[in-house]
Parts: sequence; structure tokens; C-alpha cells
Amino acid sequence: MTRETIRHEGERQYLVAITDSELSAVTFVRDYIQLHFDGPMINTYTLPTVVVGGSVFSHADPGYRDALCARIGATVKAVYADPGQQLQIDFSDGSSLSISLRSEDRVVQEAAVYTDAQTKEWASW
Repeated sequence: MTRETIRHEGERQYLVAITDSELSAVTFVRDYIQLHFDGPMINTYTLPTVVVGGSVFSHADPGYRDALCARIGATVKAVYADPGQQLQIDFSDGSSLSISLRSEDRVVQEAAVYTDAQTKEWASW
């Protein structure tokens, strides 16, 4: 039995493979960020925005890295992509990460890529 990776509901795509997983690590690699979920990961080539409470942190803001790394250990409530708009990761503590999928915000062809080395599944936006 294979596990469903992405569920489509209209235009919206739900990345169900990491729902209920914890963000286990954040890796900063030169010009992109890796979000690890105990195996599966998302490479974010368009850097995510972090929303915690009423505060919004973009990559150039003071406290951005702290806000992003503070999500380590948080449980993923939902992950969904609205094509051409954003890839959103909502956590059970009410915080979220948002990766723009708008063409004008991209620095390379893909804004984000999901990979799972164990199942060999992947998706890109």
C-alpha cells in the first residue's frame, strides 16, 4: 500500500505526506533553505516568510533565523500549495511558513522542491 503524497482539491494541492510530522531541522545552504521532517524535506529556493503570532519575518529581517529555527519541534498541521500564489506550512502552535510561488519572486525555476529519499517521491512548485 502506498501512502498518498499530494491530494488535489480543486486548484489547491495538499502535501499530506508530512502532515502530523515535526519540523526536525532547518539547514541554511548559501542561497536556499532546507526544511527537514525526519526524512522528507523541502528545499526552499524562494526563501520562506515566517509568521508567529502577529509578527511576520522575511529573510532580511532581524530575528528571521531565530523565528525560523524556533519552529523546530513544531508539528505540521497542514501543507498546501495554491499554484502561482504560495506554498503554506501551518503548524499546530498557530505559526506558519509561507513560500511565494509567484513568478516575480522566484530566483530559480522552482520555488520549492519536496523530496523523500526513502519512498523516492518528490514534487516541485
